[in-house]
Amino acid sequence: MRLPPAQPSLNRAVLWVLPRLCPQLSLTDTMNNTSSKVKTPLFYGWVVVIAAFLIALMGYGMRYSFSVFYVVILNEFGWSRASTAGAFSTALIIYGIGAPIAGSMVDRVGSKLAIIVGGFLLATGLALLSQASAIWHFYLFFGLLVALGTCFVGNASLIPLLSNWFVRRRGTAIGLYFAAVAGAPALAPVIQYLIDTLGWRSAYLVLAAMAVVVIVALAALLLRPRPEAMGLLPDGVAPSGLRGSPVPGAGHADDLVVDRAWVSRQWTVGQAMRTRQFWALVFANLFLGAEMNLLYMHQVAHAVDVGFSQGLASSALGLAGLATMLGALGGFVSDRIGRESTYTIGVVGSILGILVLTMMQQVSQLWMLYFYAICFGFFYGLSTPAIISSHADIFLGKTFGAINGCFLAGFGVGGAIGPYLGGYFYDAVGSYTFPFILAMFLAAASGTCLWVAAPRRIRLVAGRASYRLEAHNGGTPLR
Repeated sequence: MRLPPAQPSLNRAVLWVLPRLCPQLSLTDTMNNTSSKVKTPLFYGWVVVIAAFLIALMGYGMRYSFSVFYVVILNEFGWSRASTAGAFSTALIIYGIGAPIAGSMVDRVGSKLAIIVGGFLLATGLALLSQASAIWHFYLFFGLLVALGTCFVGNASLIPLLSNWFVRRRGTAIGLYFAAVAGAPALAPVIQYLIDTLGWRSAYLVLAAMAVVVIVALAALLLRPRPEAMGLLPDGVAPSGLRGSPVPGAGHADDLVVDRAWVSRQWTVGQAMRTRQFWALVFANLFLGAEMNLLYMHQVAHAVDVGFSQGLASSALGLAGLATMLGALGGFVSDRIGRESTYTIGVVGSILGILVLTMMQQVSQLWMLYFYAICFGFFYGLSTPAIISSHADIFLGKTFGAINGCFLAGFGVGGAIGPYLGGYFYDAVGSYTFPFILAMFLAAASGTCLWVAAPRRIRLVAGRASYRLEAHNGGTPLR
């Protein structure tokens, strides 16, 4: 394959090592360039996925670390839970406002520059937090700088990037990437260790240094905006007239299209806003953001209220992150059975986990804490790549970054509401029962919205395309 002009030895090393570390990625893909088709041990898109995974793990890990710092900050300053959680809510508001801006920047200058800028913003915010002494410091340094940094290094930049590289395996690639996004809370025990050994202020300085080393370096060295820039085509898009894809009937992007008039249209944000699908996805993300961030903000505090130590409660948060990562590796499921069906399975499993957490009221019920962590984490991880892939299934195009940013803005608005409501109702009644019941209703509402958006009416996933073509072939499997 044609290597990018910079760092050729590094890229050759990556392409040699990754297939040996991850045999499931060692697929021989037929790529096309301007002169000939060549076979490579690893499609470079998987290198982009690995880099995106590490960038997201660090970026979102910094955001979700606030729930670990939360208890320490409450103990040191004595502020109310609602006002302290408000810094996290502010961060998600800024994240939501910044997402369309970041998406537009990606459309203009590419993901790499946006991520490098975001990495430095993130590191600056974390470094300044080490000097915080008043509540407005947390609102400014975390709520503004860290939020903007996370926005530019996260979904707003990386989802369009991965959608450019993958068509047939879009759900799989985004699932691998999202394992880092949703699994970022798995860093909680590491962050707790830094706090216990260095103090919370020094812990913030260490995290700031890690943001620069991991995020900025990986973006500069490994990210490439489009496969065409390397003389390749997206995985799953075969040259004209070529069939024989490993997924029957899905060797060409056209095989997946249901509504050709919709797909051929170059959507602008204004045009998209006049469709039912746009608003259904906005509200699906809003409800998801409110549910997930309410839980991640308050689950450690709830476990401590029940009587568990902060270390044990943080370990459960870390376990939820690991379970989410495992669930997200099932992103290929939505490529087989459809986005809506996969998301519904995830919603049902998530509700079961939240129900068990709500019922946990005694230290003797430790199994409930771990059941919640595993159940909610796994099914949340399984479902979210489906909704993220739906964004591209419906609106992929030249301005997809800006449109996708609007969906992330919906997530940010919901994420801002959820943590504050959790703290507000706890302060009012002294219990997390009502907030957790609310989270269950939010999950169900999000699932309903995805069915209304109906990505299956725009593009079929590869598995459904295979089923449809097999049916037209008289029941004979296509090869």
